[in-house]
Amino acid sequence: MRCIPAGITQLCKLRTLCINHCPMLEVIGELPSSLERIEAHGCPCLETETSSSLLWSSLLKHLKSPIQRRCNIIIPGSSGIPEWVSHQRMGCEVSVELPLNWYEDNNLLGFVLFFHHVPLDDDDECVRTSRFFPQCALAISHGDQSKRLDGIPFCHLCNTYWIPGLIYGRTCYGSGSTSDPALWVTYFPQIGIPSNYRSRKWNNLTAHFDNPVGNASFTCGKNASFKVKSCGVHLIYAQDQKHWPQPSRKRPANREDHSSNKKFSSFQRIKGFFNL
Repeated sequence: MRCIPAGITQLCKLRTLCINHCPMLEVIGELPSSLERIEAHGCPCLETETSSSLLWSSLLKHLKSPIQRRCNIIIPGSSGIPEWVSHQRMGCEVSVELPLNWYEDNNLLGFVLFFHHVPLDDDDECVRTSRFFPQCALAISHGDQSKRLDGIPFCHLCNTYWIPGLIYGRTCYGSGSTSDPALWVTYFPQIGIPSNYRSRKWNNLTAHFDNPVGNASFTCGKNASFKVKSCGVHLIYAQDQKHWPQPSRKRPANREDHSSNKKFSSFQRIKGFFNL
């Protein structure tokens, strides 16, 4: 299968789409707005699409659905976090200062969180967790005061990420296993922030990838061990033409190095990501 059939958009009650370890998959097209989980891990022909407008325009269009809901996505990650993601950090934590009056801005739909995880090196230490899912801890803050908004579990159906001893509530599919880099993308809608934090003083959002024993690495599947190399957060707006990412003259030191990846030829290429 080189692409997902166009008729999938008619499946208005579809919640989960698992196409892990599909060696021929090249394109992810338009998706039904009902999807809450999309897994396309271990799809080698999709690797080159990770930084292209074709894949990301489809995913971003899905996240901008009129029905705002959380969504978890996992895709190949050899290219790392896309360069257009506005806030990126090496390591497992990233923060973003919220726009003025963000809580009144109907154009601000939500926050896309990115975690790029790669296989552990021989010198890296990994804490084996057999009873907990790794997770993204999302918090909102002002000054020294911080409040936890949610803990989003890293729970996927590909057996690469199956953690023995945990109850999933779903079948884990044994269609293959790989320790290749991957990109976990999770969407948190703005309407998900409780009303008591919707004011000007709450002006900073932080996402931290961790497991409950305090380590940003994890072991799962058939002894597959990973660590979070970098993370990012990008604000999604209903009208993205006002919020295109600007080309950077100099790469910040805390951004992941994409020098070995394919570069965009012009600013128009970047704008193509959001031409939905």
